[in-house]
Amino acid sequence: MNRKTLLRWARGMAGNLGEDALQEAYCRACQYWKSYDFNRSFDAWIKGLLRNAARQIFNEEKRHGFSYQEEGFLLPSKIGNPEKTRQLKELFLKIQEQPEDRSYILRLSLVDGYSSHEIAQIVPENENCINNMVYRFRKENRKEFR
Repeated sequence: MNRKTLLRWARGMAGNLGEDALQEAYCRACQYWKSYDFNRSFDAWIKGLLRNAARQIFNEEKRHGFSYQEEGFLLPSKIGNPEKTRQLKELFLKIQEQPEDRSYILRLSLVDGYSSHEIAQIVPENENCINNMVYRFRKENRKEFR
């Protein structure tokens, strides 16, 4: 099954969040590759991962009222609070001021809600270092983001 077919299928399930769902499905495929049963259809397995990723992303958007916008910021959905939108933009800008490796970890933790254990599985950094990085960032910017 090629990427275009999967992307079309993902967009049918998750709309504009289809690309995010497909990317998440690819990440999960890499993460769970050892559990793949070669006696079963690969297409069915990847579609299952994609379906679960799309469902999770859609539920997160529905639960938290967040969606990805074209300008690159994670913003509240249409019924969002303007003050919250302003705060999120400021948080994003502060995170982007950090070095690239640190900004990626901060975004995963503070914006996307990953735990330090989950981040440690994604990036080559131990949990204590991630916790310290997030703690320092919060401490430095405490007054701005209450």
